[in-house]
Amino acid sequence: DNLQVDAGKLKGNEKLLFSENVVLRSTNQNIIFPDGRHRLSFSRFRINLKNKLVEFDSCTIAATKADSSSASFKVFFDALLLTNIDFDTLYKTELIKADSVYCVNPRFDLDVTVGKKRDNKKPPPKLETIIQQLTGDLQLGYVVVNNADFNIRTVKNGIPSSFIFSKNNFEMQGLNVIQNAPKPLTVKSFAMAIRNYENFIKDSSYSVKFDSVLFKDDRITLSNFLFNKLDNGKILNTFSVPQFNLIGLSWDDLVFEKKLKAEQALMFNPNISYTASDSRGKKPGRQNVFQSLGAVNEYMDLDQLDIIDGTIDLRLRNNLRIQLDNATVSVQSHSLLESKKLAGIKNSLSQLKFDKGTIHAGNVDIELHNILYIGETGQFGAASINVRNKEKDMLVSLQDISVDKMLVDELTGNVFANGARWQKGNVNIRSAGGAKDDNGSFIELNDVKGHNTSINGQFNGKSISTLLKDITFTHFEKDPANKIILDGLAINGQQLKLKDDSSSLSVAEYDITDNKSSSFRQLVYKTNNEKINADVSIPSLVVIPHIQPLLDGNIALDAIAMTKPVINLHLTAQKQGSGIKNKELPDIDISELKLLQPEINFTQTT
Repeated sequence: DNLQVDAGKLKGNEKLLFSENVVLRSTNQNIIFPDGRHRLSFSRFRINLKNKLVEFDSCTIAATKADSSSASFKVFFDALLLTNIDFDTLYKTELIKADSVYCVNPRFDLDVTVGKKRDNKKPPPKLETIIQQLTGDLQLGYVVVNNADFNIRTVKNGIPSSFIFSKNNFEMQGLNVIQNAPKPLTVKSFAMAIRNYENFIKDSSYSVKFDSVLFKDDRITLSNFLFNKLDNGKILNTFSVPQFNLIGLSWDDLVFEKKLKAEQALMFNPNISYTASDSRGKKPGRQNVFQSLGAVNEYMDLDQLDIIDGTIDLRLRNNLRIQLDNATVSVQSHSLLESKKLAGIKNSLSQLKFDKGTIHAGNVDIELHNILYIGETGQFGAASINVRNKEKDMLVSLQDISVDKMLVDELTGNVFANGARWQKGNVNIRSAGGAKDDNGSFIELNDVKGHNTSINGQFNGKSISTLLKDITFTHFEKDPANKIILDGLAINGQQLKLKDDSSSLSVAEYDITDNKSSSFRQLVYKTNNEKINADVSIPSLVVIPHIQPLLDGNIALDAIAMTKPVINLHLTAQKQGSGIKNKELPDIDISELKLLQPEINFTQTT
C-alpha cells in the first residue's frame, strides 16, 4: 500500500520499504548465510508490516562447528510468532524489538567441546555468545515457549556430559541480548515448569533433578531440587531441597563445566545425606567439628551457602558422623579448584544453629540441643550437651553451655575443647586405673568453669560422689593409653563421699584449690581392715592438697591443720604364718601435721 520509489538519497529516517504495509510470504526455503556456517530453513514464512507480525512454520536455525568455534547448535520450531515488531528499529540498527514471542514445540540442540585448560589460545565458549549468534540483538518484552525440548551435550577433556530435559513450558519477561553491552544477556523474570529433567555429570558420577525454575530479581529458584552422587549407579550422597535459591548463577559453568557456581545459594528445608570419600595421603589432624559441615559445599563453587531449617547427616572419614535437625547454616566459601577436580572448596562456617544434633567421633557420642554457633573462632552456645563413650564408663551432661572452641580429630575421634562454661551438670566416670585402653578416644579440656555439678566416679577402685557449687581447672586430659591428668583444679562443694573396699570419707562442705591452702568442714573418715580400725571425726581441717597424686592412687598433702579432731584408732597385730596377705597401702607423703585440741583414743591388740 502507498509504495513509493524514487532516485533520492536515503537519509536514514525513512519507513521500511517506504510503504505503510508490506505483506511477504515465502515457502520451503533453505538459506545459507555468507559465513558458510549459519543456516535458516522453513516451510512457511509470513511478514506483515502494518500488523507488525512475523510468522515461521517448521523453522530451523543452525550453526555448524568451525575452526574458530567449538560449538554447534540447531533450533527447530513447529511455529514461531513475533508480534508488535518495531521494523524501523530492525531496519536501522539490526535490533529485533518486539512485544511478544510465541514458540510452539521447539527443540534446542547444542554441542560444545571444551579444550584443556593449558590451551590458552582458544577461550572457552560463552553461552551468551552462542545465544547472540542464534538470535542476534534482541529486546523482547514477553516470551512464551510451549512443549520445549533441550539437549545440550558438552565434551571437556574428552569426557562427555549432558544437559537434557523435555516437554517443558516456560515464560520470560524482559529478554535482552545486546552484543556490545557489559552484560550481553539479561532477563527480568523467567518461569519454567520442568518435566523429565535429569542431568548426569562427569560420566554419570553425579545426577541433578528438579521440577521447576523461577528467575526473578536476579534470583533463580529451583523446586524439588535433588542432587545425587553415584557410585556405579548406587546413590552415595543426596541433597534433597524443596526450594533452592541461587543468586548470581554462572550459566557458562553450569552448562559447559557442569559446576554449580554462584554468588549465593539458599536451601530451604533441605534433607542432606553426605558420605565423604576416602582422601588418600591426607594427613589426619584436628578439625573444627562445625567446619566439617563445609562438606555439603563440596560439589558447588559458592561465595555464600545458606541452609535454612535443614536435616543434615554427614558421614565423614574414620567413623566421624554428624547429624543435625532443624539446622540453619551459613557458609562463606572460597574456591580452590584444580583443573581435574569437580570442586575443591575451602569453607568457613560463619553461623550455625540447630534444635538437636549428634556427633559420633571414634568411641565418643556427643548429643547437643539448641546450638548457636557464630564465627570462625569456633565459639558456640548450647542449651545442653551430653557426652558418652561406647564403653558407657563416661557420661557428661551439661546445661546452659558456652564453648570458645571445640575441635575433633577425624582419624581417632579425639575431642579438644577450650573455654567451656556451664551452669548445671552431671558427670559420671569410671576409670580402671592402671589398665590401658588403646581403642579409646583422647579428651583434652582447657580453661573450664562450671557450676552446680554433681560428680560420680570410680578411680583405681575408689568411688567418689559430690555436688560442686563451682569448679574450675586449667587442663584435663584423658588418654586411653595413660592415666587421667588434671591441673589447676579449684572447687567449692558439699556432700563429698569417697569409698573403697575398707574405708570411707565424707565431708559436709569444702573449698579446694590444687597446691594451695584448702578447707574442709565436718570431715568423717572410717577404715576397717585386718591391721587397723579407725574412726576419725574432724570439725575443721585446713590442708594443701596435690590433686594429681590422688588421681594416681597416692596421697600427697602439705600443712595439715586439724581443729578439735576426735580420733579412735585400734591396731591389730598379725601372727606369723597366719596366711593373711598384707594389703598394699598407697604411697603417703605428708610434710606437716598439726592437731589443735585433739581427742585421741588408741588401742592395740597383740
